[in-house]
Amino acid sequence: MKNTKFTVGSVPYGYAADGDALAADKDRAAVILEIFQSKAAGRSLQQIADALNKKGVKTIRGGDFTKQGVKYILGNRAYIGEYHHNGTVYTIPAIVSQQLFDEVNGVKTPEVQENFFDAFIFDPVFALNNR
Repeated sequence: MKNTKFTVGSVPYGYAADGDALAADKDRAAVILEIFQSKAAGRSLQQIADALNKKGVKTIRGGDFTKQGVKYILGNRAYIGEYHHNGTVYTIPAIVSQQLFDEVNGVKTPEVQENFFDAFIFDPVFALNNR
């Protein structure tokens, strides 16, 4: 069930409460996008955290970023517009595209999965070594 009102839970980093809805916070949303783009560019979780800390960017609680915090952000579906709370999915503004989210989370498109399975049938060692 989709719901557009947001009246429960904590506000994710990158958003600000706007009445009973959430809106992207321009400055923090830019940080979220930077985190996703950095991961897509091949940077490690620690490298991303270190870069944010070097720039003086703070977490929502005012602390330094950690690799665990970066990992949590990268897996949080709120950033593609889905906020889950107690079995309800709230629709909020997306900060990153579904494509970028899937890329950094290792989600393979059906075409890639199909190609892997086709290759596996003919040469399982090659397929497993070239995933």
